[in-house]
Amino acid sequence: MCAPTDQFAAGVLRAIGRPDLLESEDFGTRDARVTNSKRLHGLIAGWAAEQTLEAALGALDREGR
Repeated sequence: MCAPTDQFAAGVLRAIGRPDLLESEDFGTRDARVTNSKRLHGLIAGWAAEQTLEAALGALDREGR
């Protein structure tokens, strides 16, 4: 999953229950997310693994609006 804009990243991070990361040095900007993309993908994958497909898509859809 790619979160190229701050707005998109904010929705993804809220959806996975980690809005705190929006203020972090590692994930607060596009460049930081690119630098730390493996860690970001791991966080998203860990969250997704604990969700049903329906729940994951629902959370992403709700936060993407």
